[in-house]
Amino acid sequence: MVDFMHVDSFLSKGNYITLSVVIFITLSAYLFAPFPNAFSQLEPNTSTQPMDSSSAASQESFPPILLAPIDAVGDTVYFAWSTNKTGNFEVFFTSSPDNGETIRDATNLSNSSDAASLDVSLKAEGVNVYVSWWENYANGSRIPVFVASDDYGKTFGKKVILSESIK
Repeated sequence: MVDFMHVDSFLSKGNYITLSVVIFITLSAYLFAPFPNAFSQLEPNTSTQPMDSSSAASQESFPPILLAPIDAVGDTVYFAWSTNKTGNFEVFFTSSPDNGETIRDATNLSNSSDAASLDVSLKAEGVNVYVSWWENYANGSRIPVFVASDDYGKTFGKKVILSESIK
């Protein structure tokens, strides 16, 4: 347990990271102590297609964590995410030129009807926007893919298959 009487001495010496770790460990012990074996029996999802929560629970697997990566440069905010709104998981991109007040129409960056496009990553710097993801095929192969924009995300170049760079 954390001795909160010594927090002042931690902070006065600049030990913010140490204090954070101690608090995290303490809170983790309280949060997970009631469930000592809850996670040990679960195995990760190795399927090439995402699972919904009901099938994940029945197969004791974790569903994919679908995030919407975000980055900003100046007043422009960039977003990328994976969704199966088209019937297949695709990577979409949009931006807001005014700090999120308005959002532009989304663009499908992956357009890969034969693969589930997941695990999206996004980075913006200056006028450049970079988006990467994995294309998961039914045969079990996973291919990393990358696209770049040099005009604030208004247009993107061709998809680059990163695994082709391995010699």
